Amino acid sequence: MYDNSRLMFLCSEGLSRHDDLLSQLSSVKDADTSLTSIRSAVSTLQSSVRRIRSEIADPNRQIRSKTVQLSNLHFNVDLLQSTVRFVRLSKKLRDVMAEECECCFGYEDDIFWWRFWWTERDTEKWNTADW
Repeated sequence: MYDNSRLMFLCSEGLSRHDDLLSQLSSVKDADTSLTSIRSAVSTLQSSVRRIRSEIADPNRQIRSKTVQLSNLHFNVDLLQSTVRFVRLSKKLRDVMAEECECCFGYEDDIFWWRFWWTERDTEKWNTADW
């Protein structure tokens, strides 16, 4: 008996609030439609993000590669500048030594000239790859 009275109560409540229940049902349907459209928009946005990431990845790799190349180029330029400086200083030293030796030419410095000639002859055999 208790179940019948409870059922009757629920039926009367449902009938008395019929309009409210219909409006809530309409709101739930609208919310479900909104959720479906939001899910679709999120999916589209995710695919756009994946596409953009793939488009950015290749230029990013190229930039990294060019940066490494530029760094190596700077290193080589510094090395070449040091080498040029060394060669210039060596030439200056040879010139100074030659001037000193010209002043002493004719004295007992024939040994010095032999050493100088021997050193020059040996340096021509040096291979810069061995450095």
